[in-house]
Amino acid sequence: MKGEYEEKNKSSPHFQPPTALRAAFGGAFGFGWLRAAPALGALAGSLYTSIKPIPARKGRVFLWAVAAYGLATLVFGLSRSYLLTFVALAAGGLADLVSTVVRQIVRQTITPDAMRGRMTSVNMIFFMGGPQLGELEAGLVASLFASAAIGATVSVASGGIATVLVAALCAWKAKPPAAASTQTVRRV
Repeated sequence: MKGEYEEKNKSSPHFQPPTALRAAFGGAFGFGWLRAAPALGALAGSLYTSIKPIPARKGRVFLWAVAAYGLATLVFGLSRSYLLTFVALAAGGLADLVSTVVRQIVRQTITPDAMRGRMTSVNMIFFMGGPQLGELEAGLVASLFASAAIGATVSVASGGIATVLVAALCAWKAKPPAAASTQTVRRV
């Protein structure tokens, strides 16, 4: 029975954290703190956003939060220091919380009442399925390398770089043309 349970759950990081990570970061205690770091960052972000309102230019805040998440992911992927890894994971949790809050505010304020249920359904499809597709992509990238350590590093770091680049591209595409400076400028 035990072997069957382990076989079913061996790919889940929640059940079988990599032995190398546990050993490199102080055993189960250190690994537990690393698993808690994103939640601690999100808690700090939720306390901040509950006290201080999100600025009027929500698009800009959203893109900065996405870029910060990508940068935190890049740092996490390249880090070989316990403290830096912890800070990167906490920063990622904080940035993810800010982007989620902004998305929810925008979704609730601009969606017409008649469309709100459908919009929530579409949001849940991406919310529930997106991370699993990201894990599939990360696994495929990591599998391209002979060494699991190098593959994991490249996979995580390239994901962080791609996130920053997509946020920068969206910010660049959303900028109003220079000639439109005397006209009404749309707010991002």
